[in-house]
Amino acid sequence: AGRRMLSSVFLLCPSALLFNPTGVRSASQSARFSAITAVLSSGGQRMPSGLRIKDVVIGEGEEVRAGQRVTVHYTARISSTGERYAGTTQGNGGKPFTFKLGGGTVIPGWDEGMRSMRVGGKRTLEVPASLGYGEYGTVGASNVRIPPGADLIIECELLGIAAGRLDTEWTSRLFSTENLPLWGLLLVVWTFQLVAAAPEGSLPTEISNLAPLVLGSQFNRES
Repeated sequence: AGRRMLSSVFLLCPSALLFNPTGVRSASQSARFSAITAVLSSGGQRMPSGLRIKDVVIGEGEEVRAGQRVTVHYTARISSTGERYAGTTQGNGGKPFTFKLGGGTVIPGWDEGMRSMRVGGKRTLEVPASLGYGEYGTVGASNVRIPPGADLIIECELLGIAAGRLDTEWTSRLFSTENLPLWGLLLVVWTFQLVAAAPEGSLPTEISNLAPLVLGSQFNRES
């Protein structure tokens, strides 16, 4: 019983940090999401992949091509709830996001949906789960859980085409405070992987016995 309780503590504490358990939206958020879904329901182009594209504003600048580095503002939401899980318009100081189009930096649906846009344009994408995070889901940049099989809605504005220099901005985002809970969880897993890999008898029994509780019964050294 003690082992099961300890295992629950290790498994549930990181989850509480990573996932937003409420999913509650304010009235303004609900109104905004209703407006987005109304735009999509009013028309748009359905691609063979299942992606749905709706141009809100047709840009007058250069048309983007695969391989170019594009700079955008965007907001990404879970389609079923309207909950925002990532974006540049909130919590990022309004700093745009730059990525290589067609380079696999973003989910396939977003990569596909940006093509043929012109600078200055705004577009709303309805991304099926198969072009998003698939059957496993993930945790977004705002530590919001994206459920398995979730469809997504992405609003994007193409601000410009960046010069060809190497983009290193992703490193600052990777190690941002938003991702601290995720790094904490990974640190716990890595620590206990080292414990499990230690020679038998080199660590106190109490510590060695924690490894299967955290990592799974396959790490149990008992016969």
